[in-house]
Amino acid sequence: MTRRPAILFIDDDRDALDFYAASFGKCGFDIRLAQESSDGLRQVCRGEIDLVVTDLRMPWADGELLIQVIREHNKLLPIIIVSGFVTFEQVQDGMKDVFRILQKPVHMPTLLDIIEDALEIYLGQRAIPPFQRTSPWMIGRVSTHLSDLASAESP
Repeated sequence: MTRRPAILFIDDDRDALDFYAASFGKCGFDIRLAQESSDGLRQVCRGEIDLVVTDLRMPWADGELLIQVIREHNKLLPIIIVSGFVTFEQVQDGMKDVFRILQKPVHMPTLLDIIEDALEIYLGQRAIPPFQRTSPWMIGRVSTHLSDLASAESP
């Protein structure tokens, strides 16, 4: 049996972590969550992770420093930044160290495509069968969540 690709999500927002787990766990990934950078780094250092998705701004960690430490341990591990606080300079400077930088709120099907592309390059294989990538559950769940976010942000 083939090992499922392990994706580590690092974010200080517990709701975001739970949403990532529910959304991407159904896609056949081994989902790991870390609300603290030290926990995430332990998992990376043990070699258990195939891809990292991390926030950039967190109260307990500097996302840029976190990426630097991950790079010291594994120069090839794909890192995707998903953050509500991304500057043009960070995008320019960070592109050499990360696979992709996305602005929150993220379009989940887009994030899934980027995750799949990163894993295909890193692992050299397709991580998700094509039929699972566009499952009605995933699209429906993402649409509902995005609608909820839009409603919450409206004045």
